[in-house]
Amino acid sequence: MSDYLAAMAVMKVNYDRKGHDVLQMLVPFVADCARKYSEPLSDSSIQSDLQTRFGMPVPRTVIKGLLRRLSRAGALAREHGVYRPVRDEIDKPEYDLSASLLAVQRAQADLLGSATAFASRVFDRTLSEDALSTALVSLARQEVAPLAIWAIQGGPAALDAPVDDELAQITAQFVLYVINEGSVEERTALEQIAKGSLLSGVIWTADLDAPDRRINGLEFFLDTTLLLRLLGLCGPARAAFSGELTRLAQECGIALVCFEHNRNEILGILQAATAVLRAGRSRYYGEAVEFMVSEGWTASDAEEVVSTLDDRLATCGVEVRSRPPREARYNMDETELRKLLDKNVHYNNPAALDADVNSLASIFTLRRARHSDHLESSKALFVTTNNNLAVGSRQLYKIGEDQLRGVPLALVESQVASYLWARRSGSADDMPLNLLAMGALSIAESEPRIWLRYVEKLDELRSRERLTERDYVLLRQSLLARSILLAATDGNADAFTEDTADFVLKHALEEHARELQEEVRRRDGELAERDEQLAASDARAAAAIADRDARARAQSAAFAARARRNARRVVIGVGSVLALAVLAASIVSFPWPIDPPISTVLPGWLSITLGVFAVAIGAASIVVGLTIRGIGSNLMASLAARFERSYRSRFEPISEAPPTLDPV
Repeated sequence: MSDYLAAMAVMKVNYDRKGHDVLQMLVPFVADCARKYSEPLSDSSIQSDLQTRFGMPVPRTVIKGLLRRLSRAGALAREHGVYRPVRDEIDKPEYDLSASLLAVQRAQADLLGSATAFASRVFDRTLSEDALSTALVSLARQEVAPLAIWAIQGGPAALDAPVDDELAQITAQFVLYVINEGSVEERTALEQIAKGSLLSGVIWTADLDAPDRRINGLEFFLDTTLLLRLLGLCGPARAAFSGELTRLAQECGIALVCFEHNRNEILGILQAATAVLRAGRSRYYGEAVEFMVSEGWTASDAEEVVSTLDDRLATCGVEVRSRPPREARYNMDETELRKLLDKNVHYNNPAALDADVNSLASIFTLRRARHSDHLESSKALFVTTNNNLAVGSRQLYKIGEDQLRGVPLALVESQVASYLWARRSGSADDMPLNLLAMGALSIAESEPRIWLRYVEKLDELRSRERLTERDYVLLRQSLLARSILLAATDGNADAFTEDTADFVLKHALEEHARELQEEVRRRDGELAERDEQLAASDARAAAAIADRDARARAQSAAFAARARRNARRVVIGVGSVLALAVLAASIVSFPWPIDPPISTVLPGWLSITLGVFAVAIGAASIVVGLTIRGIGSNLMASLAARFERSYRSRFEPISEAPPTLDPV
C-alpha cells in the first residue's frame, strides 16, 4: 500500500484533532523526519524526506515555518542557523506517527481489498493491491490536489508513474461505487484520502499565514462549462459540486459573475442540443448534450431552458455582465495570449479560443493591469474547469516555488475549491469527496468516440428487439458500462468490435442485476428493521398504556380512600351532633314525673322542634326502617363521591394525550 495514502489519511486525522490548523497537521510529519537526524538538519533535507517517505511534496517556505514551530515548542534547537533535534522533546508521543499510521493502514488495506474484489467481479480483471493503490494515488493527486500549480513550479509534475486507461477506469468506477454504495468503513477510508489530498493542495494554494484575510470586493467570473454544471445541465453529481463551490464563494462574500459571451456560448450549446434532440441523432459531443440525451430530454425541454436561462442564472446568484471596455493603459498583448492559450489547450473550435481570450483579457482589464499577491485583493478571477487554460494563465507570471506570489488570471475549480475549503472547511465537509467523485466522473466519461459506437450498437440491438427498453435505458445511462467499455478497448476506438459490445453488455447487466439484488436485500433488511422497530414501538406503547392505566387506578384508589376517610369524619361529626339532638328530644318529649317539666324550662320553639324531630325519626324508623346508621352510610357514600370528584378536578391534568408510537 502506498505511504502517500496513509499519509493523506493521517493528515486528515491530524487536521481534525488540531482544530483545523493546516500547518499544525504537518508538524508530526516534520518531527518524525527530524528525529532520525543526529547531525544538523535543513529545510531542504526535510523536504526530501517528506517526499521520499510519504510522497508528500511540501513547499520549502512551509517547511521553514514548521521548523520554527518545532523550535518554539522545544523539539528542535537552532544554533548558528541550523536545527538539531532535542531528544527529550522530539521523542514525545505527540510527535510519534506510528500508531496513527498503523490504524489508517489497516483501514486502507481493507479498502484496497474491496477494490481488488470489485475489479474481479465487475471487470473480470485480476489486479494487485499495489496497482490499485498507485492508481488511487494518481487519481487523488490529479483530481483533488491542485497539480496545475505544482506543474508550473517543477518537481511535483513527475511524481506519479503513468496509469494505463484500463486501471484508471477500474479505479474511477470503484471510487464512484464506494461513494454511492460502499460501506461506512470504505467511505470513511476513501474520505480520509480525499480530505488529506485536498489539504496537501491547500498548503500550496492558500495563504497559510493569513487564512482569515478579509476579502475585498472579489468577483469570480465562471466559465461556460462550470455554468452548465451549476445549472444542472451536466448531471446531478456535477451540479452538487458546482453548487457547493459557488455556495462557499457566496458565504465568503465573493460575487459570482458570467461574461455575456459565456452566456452566449451556453445558448449555442443549448441550441445544438435542441437540434440533436429533435433529429434524434446519435452522434454528438459534450457532457451537457450527453446528459440530456441519456436522461430522455425532448427538444421542448432544452428550449424551455433557453427561454428561462437568465432567470436560472439569477436563481444561482450569477450576474450576467458585458466585458469591460478596453483601455489602452490596461490592455494586454492579446495576440501573445492567443498563442499561449492555443499552445496549451489545442482548441478545435476558434470561437472557444476567442471566448477564453476575451475572458482573460477582461480579467486583466478589471484588475487594472495590477498583480496582486493575494487572491482576496485580486478583484477578479476567471474560474474554469479547463486545467490547460489555468496552466496557460499561470505561465503569464513565470513564478517559481520560492516566489509563490501573484494571482493568475484564471484558476481551475479544484484550486478555487482548495482556497474556499481552507477558509470554510467547517461548512463544506463533503467537498473533498465530491472533488474525488468529479475526477472519477471525468475519467469514466472520457473518449466519447468509443461510447458513440457503443450507443449505435445499443440502438441496433433495440431495433432488432434483442434488448428490452428497460435494459436499453439502463445501459445507455450507465457509467459502469462506459468504464467497462473503455477498459476493454484500452481507450482505442479501432479496438471496438461486436464482441466488445457483447462483453460490455454481459458484464454491465450482471453487475446491475447484482446491484438490484443488493438493493432488494437492503430494502428487505430496512423493512425487517422497520417491522422490528414498529413491534418494539408497539410494545413500548402497550407498556406505557398499561403503566398509565395502573397509575390511574392507583391514583383513583388513593382519591377514593381519601374521600371515604374525610366523608367518614364528616358523617361521624354530624351523626354525633344528631345523636345528641335525638337524646335531647327524647328527654324533652318523655313524660317524666318532673315538676316542672323540662319543656317548660326550654324555649318553646326548641321544645317543639326537638319533639317534631323525635317523632319524625320514630315514624321513619317504623315506616321505612330508616335508622341513624343507615342515614350515616348513605350520607358517607354521597359525600365520598363528591369529595372524590373534587380531588380529581384539582389534582389530575385536564387532559392526557395517549402514548404515541416512536418514529421509525
